[in-house]
Amino acid sequence: MATLGQRIRERRKQLGLSQQALARLLGLPQSKISELECDVRSDMLLSTARHVAHALHMSLDALAGEDVPVLAGSGFSPAAPGEGDGPGRSRGRPRKAAPAGAAS
Repeated sequence: MATLGQRIRERRKQLGLSQQALARLLGLPQSKISELECDVRSDMLLSTARHVAHALHMSLDALAGEDVPVLAGSGFSPAAPGEGDGPGRSRGRPRKAAPAGAAS
């Protein structure tokens, strides 16, 4: 499995970016990009990782090396944020029906 630095370097090169260009996009010194790619440093804040992933047009999972494909027909479909807490859960109490004969 590739290291974080190897994934960053490979994707940067796929996009035709130099270390200096990536550093400018991220607002970081070029030396920081070099340290990351050479695995001198692999720790970073989540916000920095998010910026790196965004600049490299990849997901955080892909950046972390944890891209696991979801098999078709597996029955698992992750809910988007705000779409409830899971299968079978309601989203609150249903509205009461208007009294008969009430004008809308």
